[in-house]
Amino acid sequence: MIDIHAHVLPEVDDGAKSIEEAIEMIQEAIDNQVTGICLTPHYKLHNNYITSNIILQDKYKKVIEQGFKIDLFLGREIDHYDEILSKEELSKHLTLNSSKYILIEFTNQDTNIEDSVYEISLNGYVPVIAHVERYDQITDYSCYRKLKETGALLQVNASSIVMPKNKKIKKRMNYLLKHKLVDIIASDAHKPGDYESMSRCYQYIEKTYGYNYAEMIFVTNPKIVLNLEDKL
Repeated sequence: MIDIHAHVLPEVDDGAKSIEEAIEMIQEAIDNQVTGICLTPHYKLHNNYITSNIILQDKYKKVIEQGFKIDLFLGREIDHYDEILSKEELSKHLTLNSSKYILIEFTNQDTNIEDSVYEISLNGYVPVIAHVERYDQITDYSCYRKLKETGALLQVNASSIVMPKNKKIKKRMNYLLKHKLVDIIASDAHKPGDYESMSRCYQYIEKTYGYNYAEMIFVTNPKIVLNLEDKL
């Protein structure tokens, strides 16, 4: 499995609080059959998660130096704001392993996600919508298919499948999986213990929806997004 969304980089957001905690999380990922992780710290203005790319890259190197037997990449989870729609603004942010894919979350309930996806796509990037199952502004399930048609990939959290927070999320996940609209499952890990959901989720998807679909959303598509294989 390859995880494209994880808050493992230490001391930059609400994820790992120290290098020791980051080490614990990465070892836990390895123990749960994860073979690669893209470290995606938040870029979130209203939470003051605005660490510069230079500092992120320095911290990334320090994590790499620990010598883990796992592939580690760097990216960012970017909280959507209106200005980011310009090509100039998008170019300032880290994509997923320097690919054309950019991990975006939509915390503002007033945002028109479909319009934003269209604008980002026009500027040459492929938006990967982080934990798409969480957004209450998506009230019509047909919107998920429209987002994909507009150019987005849909990422969901493993924990939303194996231990959904509420009935709304469970219902959305059932719909997304039934219609095979999910492109990628990731951990969105923030702390030790979060990686247990990845192996549990893979087993559930393989048993319920088949080996090929499990491999596609846990391995093949993540490799493509991280520019490790041919494009989708």
